[in-house]
Amino acid sequence: MLAKERKVTSRSRHITRRYLKVREYVADGIIDVRRVPTDDNTADIFTKPLTGPAFRRHRDTLFGV
Repeated sequence: MLAKERKVTSRSRHITRRYLKVREYVADGIIDVRRVPTDDNTADIFTKPLTGPAFRRHRDTLFGV
């Protein structure tokens, strides 16, 4: 995870310094970056096609149902 590791790879070289500010926030304890399993990640409704049950679960979470 880029926010926690200082290792630069060929896939991460294009990310400019201003976006890596997250690393500083993590080091200072301002934010805590965690992996969220796809079943619990409500943002998935905006980023990928979901099965009917997963879509409804995330939709209900967003709308407080």
